[in-house]
Amino acid sequence: MKLYEFFGTINQSSNQESSQDPNSLKNEDKKELEDQLFWFIIDHDDLHKEFALPNFREINKAHRQDKKISNHDWKIWMPMVKKGCVKFYEDHDVKGDPRDIFNKEVRINLCKRLVDHFHKDIINGEYELGH
Repeated sequence: MKLYEFFGTINQSSNQESSQDPNSLKNEDKKELEDQLFWFIIDHDDLHKEFALPNFREINKAHRQDKKISNHDWKIWMPMVKKGCVKFYEDHDVKGDPRDIFNKEVRINLCKRLVDHFHKDIINGEYELGH
């Protein structure tokens, strides 16, 4: 006697969900992936050295020149986000086309989250930037 004969038919839905196209991910799954990617970028030392520290200096310099600036442009974070997406894709063995998974909307949202995450700390001098 085989196990499926004893327990009944096998439910194939769990196998089908894992092989779904990334474009058909549910909103909750997309949000979870975006959160994982955000924290991956935040915690990645090489990305900070290459992109974040120069951005911190640029934002800090602009703030010192004009104290009225309440926020900075999210576009300066795009190179960091793009490279972070590639590294995340490679490190986490994500299935599908990276251009579809990390589409423009996702990348823009990540850039804006980085602005929200870093801006106040940068202008308050929380980071040692060197001179």
